[in-house]
Amino acid sequence: MPLTSIDIVSILLFLLVLLNSYPFFHNAFASSPAFDQIFITDEQLGKKENDWVQTYGNDSTHLRSDFANILAVDYVSDGKTLNTTLWLKSNSENASTYSQPFKKIRYGMLIAIDSLPPNSGYNGADYNFYIEAVGGKWSQYLYQLSSTGTSYLIETKKNFTESFGGTTIGPGYVKLRLALSSIYYPRAYYLSFYTAESFKSNEVRDFTNWVVIPPTTIKVLTHPKNIVIRQGETHQLVDT
Repeated sequence: MPLTSIDIVSILLFLLVLLNSYPFFHNAFASSPAFDQIFITDEQLGKKENDWVQTYGNDSTHLRSDFANILAVDYVSDGKTLNTTLWLKSNSENASTYSQPFKKIRYGMLIAIDSLPPNSGYNGADYNFYIEAVGGKWSQYLYQLSSTGTSYLIETKKNFTESFGGTTIGPGYVKLRLALSSIYYPRAYYLSFYTAESFKSNEVRDFTNWVVIPPTTIKVLTHPKNIVIRQGETHQLVDT
């Protein structure tokens, strides 16, 4: 017996409900906005050289090294993964820097989700993703932050002595790789990249300004549509 149009609609609705009830199918088709590689220098980030923030203690004698000084950042996403490179002032690879007693170095990014209220996270950030060197061993963490000052550990990879999971530490750069599924594929979000260097009870950090994802675009319309501008001439443009 042939199916009626009502039967077909009922089957389609059933399949839709079934697919939505399984996270696997959700994740298979979900994604955040994809965008091409963006490169921003220290000046474009609105920073000044050596603009350190003392987050703990009041002594920075053993801190503010070139290994923690951000000169530039580039970032790109295919909608599934966010790949970031922090370009550092130091262009050498010195393992002893990361294995000094009482010293820690962290490279990371703060993430603010646009759809969440401004007071949902901590100091404007909803997630904190970073890698950290302690005693020469690297660990990776992803925390969800709360306005109460507490945090929830979402993912961790501990005590790696080599590159792992796409994250790489090299001479003058650090590459971070974040699976956007771990923060539920946000449609719009903000990023602030940072380094942290601590010695005993003292810590300094180097932050970038927030950048918006997806990157903003500007369309320029001219009237008339086709115009010719010669050296020394001016024309009024309408931007949208």
